[in-house]
Amino acid sequence: MFKTVSLAVVSALCISASAVAAPHSASGIILTYDLNKDESLPLEEFVDARRARFNASDTNKDGVLDESEYVYEWEGKVEKRLAEDRKESVKQTHIRFHAVAVSYTHLTLPTICSV
Repeated sequence: MFKTVSLAVVSALCISASAVAAPHSASGIILTYDLNKDESLPLEEFVDARRARFNASDTNKDGVLDESEYVYEWEGKVEKRLAEDRKESVKQTHIRFHAVAVSYTHLTLPTICSV
């Protein structure tokens, strides 16, 4: 039994995946869709990965993505990326703070005053 999916929804899903999640390099694409992590990407594996994304987005399991499912999936990706970016940014801030603190411990008082 085949379910219909609007061309606009399929296009939007493909665009959203490429805009946020899908990298532009061949190696990045392989990493994104390489389900068995063997660093190769046959067509069947690519289709399986895309199907898994579609199925995860189709929350009511009717075989059709509607606007709310698409937006929910997109928001999830954005929230995940923001959380990851925030975590890395805070980590980098700690690294910079410690690097600055270490470099200031090597300065003498006259050096600091003459700056």
